[in-house]
Amino acid sequence: MTRLAVTPLESRSVPAVLLPTTYAVGADTAAVAAAFDAGGATQFALDLGPAFSGGARVARANVGGDATDDLVVGTGPGTSTLVRVYDGATQQLVAEFAPFEAAFTGGVYVAAGDVSGDGVGDIVVTPDQGGGPRVKVYRGPTFAVSADFLGIDDANFRGGARPAIGDFNADGSGDVVVAAGFGGGPRVAVFSGGVSLQFFPRRLFNDFFVFESTLRNGAFVAAGDVNADGVADLVAAGGPGGAPRVLVLSGNGLRVGSVVPLANFFAGDQDSRNGVRVAVKNLDGDTRADVLTGTGPGGGNLVRVYTGVQLAVTASPNPSRESVAFPGLLTDGVFVG
Repeated sequence: MTRLAVTPLESRSVPAVLLPTTYAVGADTAAVAAAFDAGGATQFALDLGPAFSGGARVARANVGGDATDDLVVGTGPGTSTLVRVYDGATQQLVAEFAPFEAAFTGGVYVAAGDVSGDGVGDIVVTPDQGGGPRVKVYRGPTFAVSADFLGIDDANFRGGARPAIGDFNADGSGDVVVAAGFGGGPRVAVFSGGVSLQFFPRRLFNDFFVFESTLRNGAFVAAGDVNADGVADLVAAGGPGGAPRVLVLSGNGLRVGSVVPLANFFAGDQDSRNGVRVAVKNLDGDTRADVLTGTGPGGGNLVRVYTGVQLAVTASPNPSRESVAFPGLLTDGVFVG
């Protein structure tokens, strides 16, 4: 694959860093999702009803254009795919759409962030198992489709894909990260955000395997500026059937073709094979983004927080805090976003 030219960051005007301070958690096997503040206190929880009997995949961002982070939820497997947006201030349902064909019941993954560069969050949706590596971008606050493309160059792959959003080139538009889903190698692609995504999806750098290429459970991904250098870093985590390994890679390194690990640790028991879900937020308001993890199937419903400051000091940190997302609910794993 031909390498794209990269403009040095020194010649760019780096925008002010956005500091999201909220996050969301969705139950893996129950129709419930909740929004949390930076300190981990529950802001609100929602019973999503029978359409979400396969669980809730979640993201949190200001997609409505006001001053409040909204809650985005996508269906798990077993029902026709559905994405809902709940207003962060009123908890009212403000949008609902079916991203894929009614016959597809494999579930979806969602990510939220400003892909277009207009200051309002957008939503990225990908299918889970049984679907191709398709990526659809819905522009906030109208939620019209602004991009629809294959995130992995294999139209016959049916393991789905997992998305994330982060600004890897400091141009003010979030770039779209796509990782292969279950059954695929841990392959990752990153596409430039902005207007070009709608007409000609363009990779920022070559695809690569974030873990051993022989693995076949894909990877979960997230993105954010963990090392405070002004661009997003890539956070990857083991997929289902793998260990709860979390790997943080320098975004600046990836842009110039170099894999530079910033952290490499296990979020929980390294002998478990439940995988782990990840998100990147800034919970303490400093210049370094923090990494959140959610336990995989069979691991309960624990959310762990690893601060950017911790990751700057040690590549193998202990969590700064650990909490049960849904006390009293016997959910089999959680998603964070």
